[in-house]
Amino acid sequence: MKKTVLLLCVFVLLTGCGSTKNKKSTETKKITCSLKQIDNGFTSISEVKVNFSNNVIDNYTTSTNIEVPDEYTNLMDTLLNQAKEPFLEYENLSGITIDSKSDKDSIYVALTVDSNKVEEKDLEKVNELLDLSSDYNTIKNSFEALDYECK
Repeated sequence: MKKTVLLLCVFVLLTGCGSTKNKKSTETKKITCSLKQIDNGFTSISEVKVNFSNNVIDNYTTSTNIEVPDEYTNLMDTLLNQAKEPFLEYENLSGITIDSKSDKDSIYVALTVDSNKVEEKDLEKVNELLDLSSDYNTIKNSFEALDYECK
């Protein structure tokens, strides 16, 4: 009888005391896609970082860092404004933040979308940037088709 009780206790310890059937788990994934381009002495590195929860976009950031050749550094304010221009129509939408800065020889511009903070009224416009209903494979395939390297 002692052996039976001992075996039953070992069995219970090894198999656990509950079911995982009703437990909710969150599967998270991240993907980073980048593209380096050189044009007329300007080197730009564009990067898209997307975070998924249960294969749904949680948030993403698209950024570009541009190295400016010495002969154009006197135009940094103008170049920064030109780099920010494509994002300006999105700056007042819910869930979006825009960051930009420059130093003596580079420009950085980034747009971040937090899908949990995007209001229904802004969803259509936000989806112009990146469709928030896209899954991991769709994002990966789309950016690789544009010559981005994704990890």
